[in-house]
Amino acid sequence: MAPSLPAEWHEVENPDYITEKYRATNPTLFVREDQDVGVHVLPVSTSSPHDEDQYRAGAIRGNRDEFDREEPIETFDEREPAFERALEFANRYETAYDDLGDEEAAIEAAVEAVQ
Repeated sequence: MAPSLPAEWHEVENPDYITEKYRATNPTLFVREDQDVGVHVLPVSTSSPHDEDQYRAGAIRGNRDEFDREEPIETFDEREPAFERALEFANRYETAYDDLGDEEAAIEAAVEAVQ
């Protein structure tokens, strides 16, 4: 069974910042509104519709409009496993944040747990 998004998180509809910066099609962005953390799923190649489809899941530090940096989690041949890994990251982040009480440490712990 695929993980679900924790209650503290939500999906950002049409994340313009990602689309503009990466020229990505169909990006998915989940953020925790009250903290500077999120996770996204993006196509690896955005330059040509003829390129092979691959998707990457990545943790981000920042907010819905701008993030400071991405920490790649993993690249997949299909979108669904990347999406599931992103949801798993969000859940692992919540557990780590409850245990550690620190955003940076929770991001690191969650990335390590899902890689």
